[in-house]
Parts: sequence; C-alpha cells; structure tokens
Amino acid sequence: MNKKIFIFLFSISLTLFGSEIVERIVAIVNEDIITLSDIKKVDLNLRIALSSRYQGKELEEKVEEARKTLLEDLIERKLLLAKAKEDGMDVESETKMVIENILKENNLSSEKELEEVMRNEGINYNAWKEELKNNLLQQKVIRKYVDSNISVDNAEMLDYYRKHPEEFTEPEEVKIKGIFLEDKEGVEEKMKKIEEELKNKSFEEVASLYSEGPEKEKNGDLGHFKKGEMDKNLENHVFSLKVGELTQWIKTSRGYYILKLEEKKEAKLKSFDEARDEIFDKIIEKKREPLLKKFFEELKAKSYIKILIPDPFSLLKEGV
Repeated sequence: MNKKIFIFLFSISLTLFGSEIVERIVAIVNEDIITLSDIKKVDLNLRIALSSRYQGKELEEKVEEARKTLLEDLIERKLLLAKAKEDGMDVESETKMVIENILKENNLSSEKELEEVMRNEGINYNAWKEELKNNLLQQKVIRKYVDSNISVDNAEMLDYYRKHPEEFTEPEEVKIKGIFLEDKEGVEEKMKKIEEELKNKSFEEVASLYSEGPEKEKNGDLGHFKKGEMDKNLENHVFSLKVGELTQWIKTSRGYYILKLEEKKEAKLKSFDEARDEIFDKIIEKKREPLLKKFFEELKAKSYIKILIPDPFSLLKEGV
C-alpha cells in the first residue's frame, strides 16, 4: 500500500482487528458500552505505536503508563459521541473531504478504488469509514464547546516564542549509510572480511556486495534521521561522528551495523514566522487542557457511567 495511505489509516485500522476473546462489558456510558475487546484493540494499537520508539523494559514502562488513562479516554470518547448525537451533528461533508484528499494524495481515481486497496490490506472499509466519522464528530464537539472559547493574539505568541526557544529548535539531522549483518553463525568472519574490504574499496561498493539488509540495493543508503528518530544505541554512535567517519560494529537486537556519516546539519532555531503555526498550536493546546477537563466534568455529571471492570488489563494478562 502507498505509504501515505498506510500512515493515515494506521491508527484506525489497528483498532478494527484482533484475535477473538470472550466478550465482557467493561463499562456502560449512557446507552453505549465499552467491551473487553475494545480495550484489547486499543491496547494493541498503543503498543505498536510505542514500539516504534521504545524497546524492552522502557517500552513496557511506557505501555503501563499509557494504560492508566486508557479506559478513561475511551469513556470520554463515548461522551463526545453522545453529545454529537444530542446536538444532531453531521460530518458527511468533512468525511467526504478527508476521503477526497486521500484519493488525491495517492493518485486514486475513486472511493471504490480506495476500498479495494484497503481490502487488499485486510482492512474493513465500512468499519474504517465509521471510525473516521466518529473521530470527526469528536473533533467537532471539542471545537464547538472548547476551542471556540480560546483566543490567541500576536503578542502572546511572540512572548511564548521568546520564552521557549528550545521548543522551536530543529534538532540535529544526519544522513547515513550502513552495512548490516544478521547475528548468526559465521558473522564474526564476515565482519572481519568487510573491515578488510573497506580498506581498499568504497563504503558504497562494500555495502552493495555484503550488506544483508534492504540498504544493500541502495549502496548502503539509509536516508536522513533527526536526533531522536533512530534506535538510541545507533544514534549515540552516529551523532558523535564527523562527516566521512565510520562507526565500529554496533550490536543491535536485529544484528550488527557499521555506519558511515554522509551529511550532518546542526541544530537550528526557527524564525518566529517559520514557527508561527507551531506556536499557535502549542498555546491553544495549553489553554485547551483546563477547558477540556472542565467540559468533560460537566458531561460526566449529566451522564450515566458505570465501570464494571476497573482493571481490564488484568483480565487481558490472564487471557480471558
């Protein structure tokens, strides 16, 4: 599937599938319910999203931290949908616009073609579209009852920019090439051979001959990475290099890498004009938080909410 489609659908599609479990009602929210399978699907989504940045013990800690508010988040989503229904909100035009943008960005001719692409990826199109509408309805409620009460002027934005320069500093960025070897029998001999080859041949040539990863087909090119985007172990080695230098062999969970630094851009503070939209969003988010909290408190006070399983994750661990 085209990468743009995949990125857009990723967070939604993961919530639509999962292995079957015995159904249990976790909470009742007005006329709606939250089931154990709902929890499991969102939990899976959460774990996969976090695993792109964390591993091992740190990943488990981040998952546990996020789980603390997961049930409450699902309850609040239900409350937003109930409010949208009460107000008779409609998002057909917004849904159509989102889908048209997806078609345009991915050179697809029709919604039917998009449906076919998604079906080939194992995604239920109707379920995805329904989830998209729910997300748009939730956003519409928040805009109406929360965001409409927030204002930001230019002086406030300039003040925030001056006080928080670290938030608008583009991180260091590197372009790297690499040679990868799988961690299996004979790897040490291969590593020594590659080290010898690098004394007389270009890194690109050696990568195209010996690398066991997809970068082999691109002469070792791994692309650009900003600080914080790479595996931390690899990052610590790469960002300490000078352009043209190579790392020693680095052991990872996948195997061994030797990396070459091709380009390096130093950290740079964005100008006020460059950062304007980002500044606006940050101020809005800070002002939104207390207002959103108050709004949810008001919704909860008017709603019927009964939590039947306060700790649903304990049941998931037991395989119920």
